[in-house]
Order: sequence, then structure tokens, then C-alpha cells
Amino acid sequence: MPRSQAYVFEDGGEDENRKAQKGCCVYKYIHVGQSLGERFHDNRMLKCIFCGHEFQGNQFVAARHFRQGKGCPEVTDEALVDIHYNSEYKMSDKFLQRIQQFEELHGPARAMDPRREEGGEGEMRDAEEPIDVHNDVEEVARVGSSGSERGKGVVSEPGGQQGQYFVSTHVSVRTRAGADTAEAGPSAGKRKEREEGAQPTAAATTQKRLRQNTITESFSSKWQMEFKKRWLQFVYTQRLAFNVFRSEPWLDVVRHFRDLPGRVKVLWPSENEIADIQTILHTADDMGADLTEVRAPFYVTGATIMSDGRKSRDARPIVNFLVGGSRGVMLVRTMDREGERDRAPDVLARWIKVFDGFPPKWVNASASAYVVVANMFQGPQERPEHRRITWLSCTVHVFNKMLSDIGCSGPWSKDIIVRGRAVVRFIKEHGTALHIFRGESRQMGLIYPCETCFASVFAMVEHLLAVRSALERTVDGDTWGMIPWDHSVRHLARWVRWQVRHGSWWDSMGISFCIMEPVYDLLRRLDRGGLHMSRVVEWTQDLARRVAEEVCALPADLAHYIVQRVQARCAHMLEPAQATAHLLCPSRRDSRYFEGVVSDYDASLVRDTPSRDI
Repeated sequence: MPRSQAYVFEDGGEDENRKAQKGCCVYKYIHVGQSLGERFHDNRMLKCIFCGHEFQGNQFVAARHFRQGKGCPEVTDEALVDIHYNSEYKMSDKFLQRIQQFEELHGPARAMDPRREEGGEGEMRDAEEPIDVHNDVEEVARVGSSGSERGKGVVSEPGGQQGQYFVSTHVSVRTRAGADTAEAGPSAGKRKEREEGAQPTAAATTQKRLRQNTITESFSSKWQMEFKKRWLQFVYTQRLAFNVFRSEPWLDVVRHFRDLPGRVKVLWPSENEIADIQTILHTADDMGADLTEVRAPFYVTGATIMSDGRKSRDARPIVNFLVGGSRGVMLVRTMDREGERDRAPDVLARWIKVFDGFPPKWVNASASAYVVVANMFQGPQERPEHRRITWLSCTVHVFNKMLSDIGCSGPWSKDIIVRGRAVVRFIKEHGTALHIFRGESRQMGLIYPCETCFASVFAMVEHLLAVRSALERTVDGDTWGMIPWDHSVRHLARWVRWQVRHGSWWDSMGISFCIMEPVYDLLRRLDRGGLHMSRVVEWTQDLARRVAEEVCALPADLAHYIVQRVQARCAHMLEPAQATAHLLCPSRRDSRYFEGVVSDYDASLVRDTPSRDI
């Protein structure tokens, strides 16, 4: 069946447009077309006067074209102000900001005509329009008698003009009265007699003007945005569950405020708006702007940018950029590199965004996990403010590099890691083999190392040694031999069985584990309670001594190389900018968090470290 052709807009005529404009100011910017019948719920074809977009709908759809989503791309600021103040529709945050910027540039919106009490929409006077008291009183009486019959939100005005914001389009009272007389024709005389008979006194007119203002008259868009900002900050900082705002008790609270007598209503953000990711991002930006006082000390003393060197436990490459200064530590940005290319130019581009956002003029030292990128920053093509930054590695990354130096110190250690990774990957990727292994080892499993953190390689070796007996029972059992391996992996299955049963491989793995264990132990101390800085120097000295004792089983030249690399990394870690690197967790800002007493020397070291120009 062929698809039916879309309706084409046909102008509904001047009378239909005038009638629609009297009902809502939105139709001043929307042309009304033909009716689509009962099949489409008596909707009409509509056409925007700004962008020319044609669509079907009613008054709500017409207003949504200007106030929600992407909105009309060609709408003017004056039209948005008119719709915001002269209708009951709520603007989205994007358009509220646009209205606020317009008010800051051109001044606040002109006061609404007090006739909104009777007619709903109201009229604004031109600043240069002469005011005639008698004609003004007659106009108030005429609008009061005719507008009250239509109900709230409708003003009877010739030509459908209501609440125009433009100064050039204001129509004077006398002009409207003359046009009304010419248009009314024979009934003008009777109308005039009724108006004269119903003309109110000056006291009555004054009493009508002294009414309670509506919320759009009393509060500007700036107040509404401030209310929403404070409310959302309260929700997010208190970590309230989003389901709370979908619960029936909260909906009862909203309905209670909705039934508040009077014209001023409390507009609460909806549950969908609170849980929207864009709202959360906007609130985060607002809270970041409120940290100006925290950033202020960096203007004078400078800062040290450091990456924390940690990766998530599920192997996602997440990097936190933190700044240490004389007044504390601040988290600048969290970057998730999952799915992005990890080449040096790509990393360089991402870092430039971080530094430009800080910006570079506040930085006197920086830390990073990529030496290649640091070298690229020294190239002549880079900007001078980027080239002057001194690059250092954070403490946790120093330990990862130390483990990497030990693990890659010779062919023997590389061979152990490669073989261990192959055994773990084969068992974890084949369901039958993994099922047999889990039957033998119910308390501990296997860990496959991630490429972003070398400490995970040590964790893999540690777990392999712990489940050695379970692995041997897995490959020696009859179940392993009865598995119908595919032809493509049959040879690899035999290799895994031989490797697990090969004793010399386990002996070499034990030696490598003993050498790397002191480094990993110190890394665990920093995680669990290494915030008292008075112990860091002692720990590093003890680390070098323990590693020197463990490498005695290796050849002399290889042992000497490993000890030299460990000593160099320890010296690097004790550089001034590294003394507080492991303190950069945003939830732990005080060096006395775990230890109540810190020596004067260590306290001064911690205090002077971030502000020292390296």
C-alpha cells in the first residue's frame, strides 16, 4: 500500500490567525493553517514565521517549537522574551540562559500591564507613548468587561496584538480605540454607551491595579535559574536517589504546592529533568565555576598538575588530573580513554585540552605517565607556555615503572610473563576448561593483566602461584583429556597442560615474584594508609634493601641492573613534587588523616612541596 502524502500548509486566513493570537501570544510567531479533521484530533497545520518549518499540532506543539529541544534556529530573543513572560509555558534551561543574556544586555523586561488580572496576557507601554488618563481608564473598563468572559489567559485586542516586547510595534491606546471603532461598524455606538455606563471610578481603577503580581512579573528568568541551580546542587551533593522524585510521597508534596492559593506557584523540576545527564553536566559546570575562591591561590603560587596513575579494576583506562598548590589539592578533570587511540599525538591533544582549561600560566610543574608525550612538548612546534612545564611522574606511576623495570629486565622474566598470560587467557576464554578449574579452586580465580597498569602483571603471577596445585589437578584429571578440543586449539591445549606440569617454569616465576613483592607491598601500603609522609623515606630505603637481598639468586650483571633501576626510581619518587602525590585523592586532603603527629621536618616538606618550582 503506497504511503499517504504529507499535508501541505494552506493559510487558514486572517480571521483564524487573529482568533488564535487572542488565545495565546505564541501564535504571533506561528501561522495557522487548515484543520486536519477529527482523525487528527482537530489539529491544524502550523508554520513558523522565522524558519518556515511546517508541522501539525495544537497550541502546545506550537509553543514547544520555541521552548524545548533544539527549538527554532531562527527565533529572535525578543520573541522568546515575549513568550516567556506572556504565556504559561516553561522554557528549557538553554532558552532561559538566552533570555537572561538578553536582559543583561538590554535591561530587564518592561513591566506587564496590570490588565493581566482580567485578561491574562496584558500589554506593555512604550516608554515614549503619551498616557491619556481618560482613555486609559476607558480601555481598562473595556478590557475588563470583555476579557473576563473569555477566561484567564485571553485578552480581547483588535488585530490579535498582545504583550508585544518590541518598542516599534507598540500600539497606542488611541490608535487601538480608533481601529476598534472603524472595525466595529454599526455596533460602535451601542458599545460606547455600555462602556460609558460601566466606566469605573478612579478609586476602583486604583484598587484593580493593586493586585498580587504573578510569578513571571515578580521574578525574572534569572531568579528561576538560580532557584533551579540551588535545588539541583542540593539533590546531587546530598546524593539523593533519583527514584525519590518518582515516589508517591514526593508527588504528594508537589501536588500540595500546586494547589497553593493565589497566583504565585512553586515550579519544581520534574523527575526526568533531575535525572537528565545534560542537567547533571550543567550543574557540574556551575559548581566548577563556584570554585573560583579555591582556584585563587594558584594565581600567585602556581600549581603542580599530576595524573594519579591509577586504572580501574576492570581494566578501563581512567586517568585523573589533579592539581596541588599551597592551599590544598583540587581534581581538575577525569578522563576515560576507553575506545580512544593511545598514540602519542592523540594523548598530546587530550592533554592540551586539560592544560588549556586550567590554564598553563598557573602551572609550575606537571606529572604524566607518558615520557614520549613529555618529549613532544619540548618540540619547537609547541607553544612556549606548554614547553616550560617540567614533567614528573606521580608516586603510584613510579612504582608501576619500577615493576616494569624488574619484569622486563631480561629475557627470562619476559618469558615468564608471556607464558603466564597465555595460560590464563586460554583457561578464561574456554568455558569447559574454566568450569573444570573453578571446580578445583573455589576460593581464588585467575587474573588476566591489563595493558595499562604493570602492577596487574604482578597480581597475575601472585594468583598463579597461589592456585598452582589447583591448575595441576585441572590438567591432570581425566575430564581435561576427555574435552573434544577444536582442531584450531588442540595443539594449544596440549601446550597449556605441559606448561602447567613443567616445574622449572614455576621455579622461575617464584624468583620473579620474590623480587617484585617488596615493590607491590609498598604500593599496597600507599593504598591502605600511606598518608603519613614521615614513613615514605624509610619505606623507600627498606624497599631498596629488600630488593637487593632477593636478586642474589640472579646472575651478577642482571642483579646489578635491577638494583640500579630500583634505586633510580626511589630517588625519582622522593623528588619534592612527588612527596604528596599519593595524597591527591579528593576525599583525603590532610596529611594527618591517619597519623596524629607529624615531625616538623616532614610537615614542612609536605607544605613546601606543591609550590616549589621544579
